[in-house]
Amino acid sequence: MPAKDTDINSSNATVSFRYVYEGTTHSVSVGANCTLSELADIINNDAENPGVKASIVNDGTNYYLQLRGLDTGADASLTIASNSGLIGFGASNFETIASNCDALLRLDGWPSSSYITRDSNNISDLIDGVTLNLKSTGTVTVTTSTDTAAIKSHIQTFVEEMNTVRSLVKELTDVDTTTATGSILTGNYGVNLIGSRLESVVASVGVGFDYTDDTYSVLSQLGIYTDTDEGSTTEGLLVISNATLNAILLSNADAVAKLFSDNYAGSSSSSAFAISSYISGTTGYGTFDVSYTTDANGKIIAATINGHEATFSSNSSLITGAYGYDEAGLVINCIDTTPNSTITGSVSLRQGKVGELVDVLDELTSKSDGPLHILDENYDDIVSMIDDKIAYEQTRIANYATRLRTKFAKVDSLLSTYSAQQTALSSYIDKLSSD
Repeated sequence: MPAKDTDINSSNATVSFRYVYEGTTHSVSVGANCTLSELADIINNDAENPGVKASIVNDGTNYYLQLRGLDTGADASLTIASNSGLIGFGASNFETIASNCDALLRLDGWPSSSYITRDSNNISDLIDGVTLNLKSTGTVTVTTSTDTAAIKSHIQTFVEEMNTVRSLVKELTDVDTTTATGSILTGNYGVNLIGSRLESVVASVGVGFDYTDDTYSVLSQLGIYTDTDEGSTTEGLLVISNATLNAILLSNADAVAKLFSDNYAGSSSSSAFAISSYISGTTGYGTFDVSYTTDANGKIIAATINGHEATFSSNSSLITGAYGYDEAGLVINCIDTTPNSTITGSVSLRQGKVGELVDVLDELTSKSDGPLHILDENYDDIVSMIDDKIAYEQTRIANYATRLRTKFAKVDSLLSTYSAQQTALSSYIDKLSSD
């Protein structure tokens, strides 16, 4: 077109411009006396546009309509279908500049006789934990390393936030030993419970972790511990042994990450059985004792998980934890079904310290039965009782004042009577004296 504002159809009929995208044909209606710019706007503003961008380009003399598919990969091909009544915009009038194709690559020379294909140049599912952004053809050596500085920074933030809470609890409950004077909430059960629960999270073995089997199962193994030096500026707070933590991060950062962030990471104490599945949010974390018995045909005839009867089918090797307990939704695959045998052991579902802390904080801050909520309600009740006592005392004092005013008024009236009588008597006495 010599100009982008030149009409491209002079008839009054409504015509359709069609393009094929991913195996489907899509149409847009174009009214009479439509311009090239208007046609691009119609395509771009179509609510059902499947992902095609229309643009106007100029070669210095004429204007052209350009169509581009916005998705990547060989399946996202764009072709022009036949149209009705729009002269000059048929399939034969368009030139294909570039066709969509998949990215082809090999990893360490594999596969040798073909290629790995992806429909995008952004690949995150080839190497675990690594995202590849393909920029050009060729061979590239990819080197990965653990950002231990970032991990340590997050751990330091964790410790700092825990210390903020600990400092507040200490401030609210501390006792001045020189004056034997307590703080505002000294001895308060709710605040003491919060402090002890948070201390337990830091000091205890991770949920589902085993001190012997897991590389690290408590934070103290990473050099994170509570300062117990009396008189220290950090007494009662968490401190980090930088030498210990740095050495561990350099040698086994993955184990550190597991202790902090594992979520339903499972393991079994025996090769005779394994975790098949669980229900996130329903199945609890921890270590579960497993026991099942088989008959002469190798079929399961009895099974328990954590001492509670598990459900099973004689035609299946799966046993499922009973509802109402932490093992609810936990499914164990009984691999060893040797006839006339009883198999015992345990499985674990690990929860990292961060997840454990989140759950504990949810409990502590629960708006229904958390200690903070109960503490708040108790003080509301206490304040209400004090308000009632104040109101009672105010009423009592007001009534007492009213009674006193009444008594004083009676006394004042009596005194007035006595005064009048005194005046009269004085007058009589004066008369008698004058006679």
